[in-house]
Amino acid sequence: MIVDLIRRKPLTTFYVLAFVLGAFVTGLRLLDPSAMGMLFKDMRTNPWHPNVISVFPYVLERPILWTGYLFPFAPTAAALIIVALGWGRQGLGDLFDRMRFWRNGVQWREGALVYAAMAAVYLASVTWLLLVLISREPDSGLAGMLARYGQTPLAIISFMVLALFLGPGGLLEELGWRGFMFPLLVKRLSSPLMACVVLGVLWGLWHFPREIPSILSGNPAMLKGGSWIGFLLNQIQFVAGTIVASILIAFVFFRTGGSVWAAILAHNISNEFSVGLTLFTKSSVQFFGMTMDVDTPIKVALAIIIVVCAGPRLGLKPDAEP
Repeated sequence: MIVDLIRRKPLTTFYVLAFVLGAFVTGLRLLDPSAMGMLFKDMRTNPWHPNVISVFPYVLERPILWTGYLFPFAPTAAALIIVALGWGRQGLGDLFDRMRFWRNGVQWREGALVYAAMAAVYLASVTWLLLVLISREPDSGLAGMLARYGQTPLAIISFMVLALFLGPGGLLEELGWRGFMFPLLVKRLSSPLMACVVLGVLWGLWHFPREIPSILSGNPAMLKGGSWIGFLLNQIQFVAGTIVASILIAFVFFRTGGSVWAAILAHNISNEFSVGLTLFTKSSVQFFGMTMDVDTPIKVALAIIIVVCAGPRLGLKPDAEP
């Protein structure tokens, strides 16, 4: 019965399971609500960079911080469970095949070029951020931001690159989102661009349980945005951001023949630029009278360029499988 349901409704069963797992993990955080705040306070004070390795000593001290791993792992865990139950060993083999750096006939030169392009975009984005922060010193948080990566220029640059492989968002989520759900959406909707919009909305909404502790506090000041209206606008902006990110990730995913590693790195580049690099900096910018995160103009511009140049297929070749 369960197997039949999974095979008939793989998208629904996957997403429901991913959402339930994420919500359950968020519920566990309520058992020790001060733990995450302690972690961020320590990160700001010392300072240090959060990733799957650096947080581990803190996890050993306060086990509730395991939720920092378990929450982003929920989509991948859901994909593994659904595939194992629905398609067994063969299905798992097909899913893990997507962990190659390039596949489906993509030659190494073409694949390497995609990763080089991502590195160039990341370098250009970091340069843009540094220029914004340098223009605002001494109160921009530039010194503290750099200190989180290292004490020398070589150490800072090296760890900025290494961080892309250690970010929990991309590393722990993407086998579920892009490895399992996205290819099914593309086949179902017959439009990669529409699949990105749908996945972007669902991906953004999946993060909502993280806000439950703030909502349960009953204090609007605890919400992201500072008020209920600000909270709503923040959530809308966040979902719009996940739609844009889905377009960017889809392009490199298709250009590497459906590689989850390309999705992981693109996801982590987006997170590192919008969170890791700017977590404690005053990095908003003004465009046409609107205040926005410093990464927003770059991401939106790249998404528009991709859609205009690659069309609604976003780089997926006519005869290729997603």
